[in-house]
Amino acid sequence: MNKSYLLIICLILASFTGCIEDPALEPAENVDEPENTEEKTNERPTEQWTFYRDFFECNPNNDSMVTYGEFVDCLNMDLVNDGESIVAASSEFANEVFSMADLDLDGNLTSSEFDYIKNYPHEAEEECELIPYGHCSGEDFGGQDLSEINLTGIDLSHANLTNADLRNTNLNGADLLDASLNGADLTNANLTEARLRGTNLNGADLTNANLTYADLRSTNLCNTDLSDANLYSAHLYNSKLCGADLFRANLQYATLYGADLAYADFTEAIVMDADFTNTYWEQTVWTDGVPYDENQA
Repeated sequence: MNKSYLLIICLILASFTGCIEDPALEPAENVDEPENTEEKTNERPTEQWTFYRDFFECNPNNDSMVTYGEFVDCLNMDLVNDGESIVAASSEFANEVFSMADLDLDGNLTSSEFDYIKNYPHEAEEECELIPYGHCSGEDFGGQDLSEINLTGIDLSHANLTNADLRNTNLNGADLLDASLNGADLTNANLTEARLRGTNLNGADLTNANLTYADLRSTNLCNTDLSDANLYSAHLYNSKLCGADLFRANLQYATLYGADLAYADFTEAIVMDADFTNTYWEQTVWTDGVPYDENQA
């Protein structure tokens, strides 16, 4: 049989015999799925970005704490939703946001700690109002009378409050990160769970102030009057308390790791279960009213 007849027969029976190989019908070779090539950045997001995530969204294994890795994943999910670039886990921005909420420095966020970063950062265009949860970051209130005002949860980060009158002011949960409060009068002020990390309180009057659970890490409290103040479970890690007056202050469960206590006065202070590890002592007056150059805690 000649070749032309064979070709005709093969064409007729092609669908049944498969004698003509169709490359389009051949099994596809294994092709790796394209990797996520979205570039990670160390840049900060724009000022319009806000963090709107609930605790359970960032806690996939439901173990009541958010690890740093889980936080970064949740942060990037939020950034993508807002049209921002995702950040690397090693980025300064991710570390800064996480560390400002990790009050007990254990590398995890509890539900209450997580609340510190909800709705962070605030939008820059919001007008400053001295009201609860107002946004007054970077504003100048130097020497002004802000006494007896309810400023619960207000953002006063980087604000100038030098010599301001804040007597009996409610600053519960307020953000005073890197604010200047030197010489300010905070007598009887409520600073429960306030964020005062890196704040300058040199020479401020905090007599009888409530600083329960306040974040005072790396804060300048030199020459500050903290007599009768409530510092229960306050975080004073690496803070400067040189020359501070803590007469009868309540420091129970407070963390003073690495703090400078030179010439500070703890006469009659409550120091039960407080952490004085690696603190610096020089003529530091202990609870017995006697000055010491070595740790007596």
